[in-house]
Amino acid sequence: MSSKFDLNKFKDVVEQVKSAQKQFQSLVNKETIKEARKYAEASAKDLKQFIKTTDMKKVKAMIEREAKDLQTFQKKLPKELAKFSKFVDGQKKELEKILRNVGIPTTKGVSKSKTVLSKKSKKSTAAASSGLSEGAVAPDFALVSDSGDTVKLSSLKGKAVVLYFYPKDDTPGCTKESCDFRDYQKDFSAENALIFGISRDDQASHQKFKAKFNLPFPLLVDADGEACQAYGVWQEKSMYGKTFMGIVRTTFIINAQGKVAKIYPKVSVDGHVEQVLADLKALKNE
Repeated sequence: MSSKFDLNKFKDVVEQVKSAQKQFQSLVNKETIKEARKYAEASAKDLKQFIKTTDMKKVKAMIEREAKDLQTFQKKLPKELAKFSKFVDGQKKELEKILRNVGIPTTKGVSKSKTVLSKKSKKSTAAASSGLSEGAVAPDFALVSDSGDTVKLSSLKGKAVVLYFYPKDDTPGCTKESCDFRDYQKDFSAENALIFGISRDDQASHQKFKAKFNLPFPLLVDADGEACQAYGVWQEKSMYGKTFMGIVRTTFIINAQGKVAKIYPKVSVDGHVEQVLADLKALKNE
């Protein structure tokens, strides 16, 4: 008996058996049972000869090694899955952080927003639906600026005031809008107009945003959202099939008498500041 296991020869024999089976089926279909039996017996004889001349202990040992490797993999699998799950959780947290930074609520944030909406639905709906109309007295407010000073709207009579409400500091659309106002700051000053940006970000966030982009006008903190409610910009929004409450980008021109002269709802940033400046000049000449 040979002690060497020839795997290739084993495969060849198996292929011969498979080939014989196919031929057998073909011959059966042709109703040549006798020929089919002949091929089957010859193949069976070859298989018996292979088994007779092969060290089956080695074959068994090889199968056992493969089984052992499989068992080892099965034992490691839960740990590998746990590592993968941990990795996925980490990526999810990073994604949620990115979404928060650009003003998009995460699933958790959306849930909270829905709760707030259900508790304050009447108040929020009324502010969003009624809003303000041009010619109405601008709602007064006293808000802390990025520098810590308190800005009271009613104390600014005699000057035109541009209020632009924006969703969140240092996000793409809000950054472009703020930088556009920055670039036209001197033109607005020439029209005796003051510019104020308003969002619900805190003072530290405003300071960082202002310094990063060298914004020359105050950013006001509306932490509790009262100014947003009063001006009707705190509304239900939707994104990716989810609804939540947030600031709808809106700009107001308040004239020197403290009345709303112009409203720009749902602002599209491109060309917006130029339009506000043009309208401010036109209102001054009326």
